[in-house]
Amino acid sequence: MSFGGFFGLGEAFYTRPWGMLRFDPGHEASVVDITAVQLRAAPERSPEGGDPDHERAWEEHAHRHDNAAPYWGI
Repeated sequence: MSFGGFFGLGEAFYTRPWGMLRFDPGHEASVVDITAVQLRAAPERSPEGGDPDHERAWEEHAHRHDNAAPYWGI
């Protein structure tokens, strides 16, 4: 997810766990039930992602932050 910025400058990027998504038939889209304040408090990412050697540690951190069950079942 990303928001903020102007013409792509100063934009903030946030990776949220898949388990936070739910499909809303009324909107015909996936939604996440979090506020802008909760999103801004989440760990921020670069648009390019991170070092692949550290991706699992990052995913564990993001899932703990959101109290979401990891998809890989640890």
